[in-house]
Amino acid sequence: MKKLAVIICLFAFAKAYTQQIYPEHYEGCNTERFILESKVEKGKIDSDAVVTLLLKDLSEKQLKKLKGTLTFQVLANTDATSCLLSAENKTNIKSKTLGLKSKIDALIWEIPPKEKTASIFTIKFKKGKYRVSRLGIHGDLGIHKLKPFGS
Repeated sequence: MKKLAVIICLFAFAKAYTQQIYPEHYEGCNTERFILESKVEKGKIDSDAVVTLLLKDLSEKQLKKLKGTLTFQVLANTDATSCLLSAENKTNIKSKTLGLKSKIDALIWEIPPKEKTASIFTIKFKKGKYRVSRLGIHGDLGIHKLKPFGS
């Protein structure tokens, strides 16, 4: 079991080193130097506001049918701006229909990180409800849910 955890961590770090963790890759971010969140959220952003922005242009019919998981890696800059690096969309609505790149790039952090940071969000949609988590990557913990900002 321990070997499997180490392999998963090494794979995650190898993928992180390539900068874009998920299969949908996006251009336009300054990826010269940044860190990954590890144990604690490095910046503060309202999760409900993120979801509201993502769902803003969907029809009532689309909202009622929305299900699945959307995971994305966003670069949080020290000036409170955002830039979408990569995503994995396992929902029944395409990333292009969601306007994923433009909406994530429009996010403004309430409290930006002290250094440019890649944050991972996962949003699970089911029966008109959603649950948002922030994930971190750590050598001992693997991929895991982060402690909230300021913890």
